[in-house]
Amino acid sequence: MITLVYPKEDENIYLIYDGIAFGPYDQLYNFNGNPIGFDGSLRKMVSSKGFFHDNNVEHHKFVGKFEYYPLVGGIVPFPSTSYPRKVKIPCIRYTGASLWYESNYGLAVPGGTSWRCGSSVMGARHYAFTRGLDNSWSYVMIITGPGPSYNVQYVYETKFTQITKGTGDAGTLKYYWESRKAGLNSSTSGINWNQSQSFATIMGEFNRALKTTGSNLSSSVLLYRTNPGAVLGPGEVTKRIDSFIANLFPDGCPILEKHYGDLAMEASQTVNANETNMLEFLRDLRHIKSMVPNLKNFTHLSGLRKAKKLASNYLGIKFGVMPTAHDLTVIWDAFKKHKPYLDRNGWPTYTAGYHVEETHGDFSWTLTQRIKLAIADEDSAIQSLIGKMDNIGVLPTFENLWDLIHYSFVVDWFVDVGNFLERVDSGLRIARLNIRYATMSRRTHVEGSNIEPSASFPFAGTVHWVHYHRWVSDQCPVPPLSLKFKTDPQTHWVEGGAMLLQRVK
Repeated sequence: MITLVYPKEDENIYLIYDGIAFGPYDQLYNFNGNPIGFDGSLRKMVSSKGFFHDNNVEHHKFVGKFEYYPLVGGIVPFPSTSYPRKVKIPCIRYTGASLWYESNYGLAVPGGTSWRCGSSVMGARHYAFTRGLDNSWSYVMIITGPGPSYNVQYVYETKFTQITKGTGDAGTLKYYWESRKAGLNSSTSGINWNQSQSFATIMGEFNRALKTTGSNLSSSVLLYRTNPGAVLGPGEVTKRIDSFIANLFPDGCPILEKHYGDLAMEASQTVNANETNMLEFLRDLRHIKSMVPNLKNFTHLSGLRKAKKLASNYLGIKFGVMPTAHDLTVIWDAFKKHKPYLDRNGWPTYTAGYHVEETHGDFSWTLTQRIKLAIADEDSAIQSLIGKMDNIGVLPTFENLWDLIHYSFVVDWFVDVGNFLERVDSGLRIARLNIRYATMSRRTHVEGSNIEPSASFPFAGTVHWVHYHRWVSDQCPVPPLSLKFKTDPQTHWVEGGAMLLQRVK
C-alpha cells in the first residue's frame, strides 16, 4: 500500500526564512494533509500447485509514503557558484500579485539537505531538514572555517515554535536555537565539507558535537502562497507516483546470489549427526601422547635444536591438540543435536539459508535465500548402511580419504582440493539420499529512503519493495564443481616456516 499525503485546499502557505522555503501551512500555520492510500500497478500475488502440499508463490509488495509539494512543481533551478541548490520559486503575495522568489537553499523537505560552497575567505554551510510528529520544522546547520581545511567550527539546531501573521507578506517566527561546539572536524573525520553531504553525515556531525547554549529567539519572515493553477489533482499525483515506482527499481538485484546447489550441500550436511571425519580422528587418537608438547630439558637446549623443538611443539599444538579438542566438542554436540522437523507427510526436513545486506547508490538491498529438503527413509538396506556410516563420520568419502593423506592440508593452502572433494561428496550424497522434494525461496527487499522532490517529481518520501518467490521441485540442485587456487597462501607463513625449521639438518 502506498500512502500519499496530499495538502488540503487551505494548506498553501510557505514560510521563507534564512534563504529556505518551509511549508506548506494552513491559515493557523499547521499541516495535516489528506492521506490517500492506493496500490501500485506492479503489486502482484500469484500461486500455483507444487509438490506434497508446498505451493509455488510469487509476490510483489510495495509499501511507501509520499508527500506532495505543489510548490516544487513550478520551481526553476537557478544554481550559482556559491549556491548549487539555488532555485526560483513561483509565489503569490497576499495582495494576489505573482512573484518569483530566489531561494538560495531551495525548499526544505523532511530528510533533505542543502549547502553553500566555501572559499579561501568564506566557510561552507550545510543544512539537514526534519519535521517532527507535531509537523513543526527544525533543521541542523553546520558552519565551517574557510578553505582549504574547511574544519567544522559551529553547529546549530533551530526548532520552529510559533508563527504569527503580520501585515502584507510579513510574519514573525519564534524558534528555539541551540548552539553546539564542533565535534570532530574535517581533518580528523575525513569528511570533505566543501562538497554536498548526506542527511546522515550532517546529523552524525551534529550528534558528535557538544551542547553549549540554547535560547528562544524571534525573527521576521516572509509568507507567500502557492499558485493554485500549478497544483495537480489527486488522480494525476497517484499516476505519477505509480509511474515513478515502476521505473525506480532495476530488473536485477546487484547482490550476487548464492548457488542453490551450495545451499543444498549445506542442508544435506545437516543430515549427518556427526560432521567429524572419524577415520582421521581415530587415527590421530592412537598417537595422542605425541600431540602433547614435551618440555623436558627444553631449557637446556640451545641454538638450532631449541628452535626445532619450539617449532615441533607449535605444530603439535596447532595441528594436533587444537583440532582434536575441537573434534571432541563437535562429537559431543552431535549427541545433543535436536531431531529434524517433520513435514505434513512425516518426512524429516533439513534447511539452509543465506542472508546479505548491501547499499548501492540511494538504495539499501537485502537478499535472503533458503532451501528445504524433505528426505524419506531409504528402502534399500545397502543405501541405509551407507547413510548410517556417513551419519557417524566413518564413510570413506573423497574428502575423508584426502584428509588421511599426510600434509594434504598444506596442498589446500595453495589449491583448494579439500573444498572441491567436499562438493563432489555432496553431489554424491544428494544423489544417494531419498530426497522427495526441494523447496527454494528468494526474498529481495529494496528500500529507497529520503527521496527528494524535483521539478519533474514534486514528491518526497520513502518506498519499500519486497519481491518473494518460492518454488518447489522434485529435483534437488547440486553444488557446482570448481577447483580454485588460493590467492593468499602467505597467510600460513608461520606454519610453513615451522615445518621447514623442523626439517633443517
